Amino acid sequence: MMHHFNLQPTVWHAKPWVFDWDDMTGEIFGQNANDVRAIASWGGVSAHPMPWAWEFSKNPLKSKTDMAAIIGWEHRLPDELADYYPRMSDDDTPEETYVDEDGIVVIGKDRMTY
Repeated sequence: MMHHFNLQPTVWHAKPWVFDWDDMTGEIFGQNANDVRAIASWGGVSAHPMPWAWEFSKNPLKSKTDMAAIIGWEHRLPDELADYYPRMSDDDTPEETYVDEDGIVVIGKDRMTY
């Protein structure tokens, strides 16, 4: 299915993105198609809540979850992809940040930014 996006940034340093995406073929067209393709080639992106990262599937340009992660890092997600944004499992996240026995800081929910 073809999607047309005109996306506004959520961070001061990003510019609006305008592109069309065919989620069946993975083809991207338009003004910011190369930006999206470049990010898809990275293998993953930082994701919210911070600090956290999302690792892409083998075909990120055919995945609604991967596309939501690509867009959602610096741009407002369109309604049609909002439910696909990757979610972090709460299983391993402590409530509060602490330093473990090896001196490693383990970030807890209290330090995450949404």
